[in-house]
Amino acid sequence: MNICVLKIIRFRHKLLALYTEIKAYSILERYRFRYTLKFLGYIYKEIKDQVTGFLIEALSGYYPNIKDLEIY
Repeated sequence: MNICVLKIIRFRHKLLALYTEIKAYSILERYRFRYTLKFLGYIYKEIKDQVTGFLIEALSGYYPNIKDLEIY
C-alpha cells in the first residue's frame, strides 16, 4: 500500500508558494536527485488552468530527535 500526501491551497494569495514548491519538485526530478519524492499529479479546481494543489508520495522512515545528537 502506498501512502500519499495531498497538498491543497485554500487561499488565492498562496498560489505563489504552491507554484514555487511544484517548481522545486520538478527541478529535483529533472536532475534525478536521489531522494526526491515522486510527484504524482496536480489537483485542479474546475479547469486545468486553475491548479490548487498536488499529490506526492509520502516520506517514510526514521524521524530523528534530540537523542540522536552526539555530545562533544
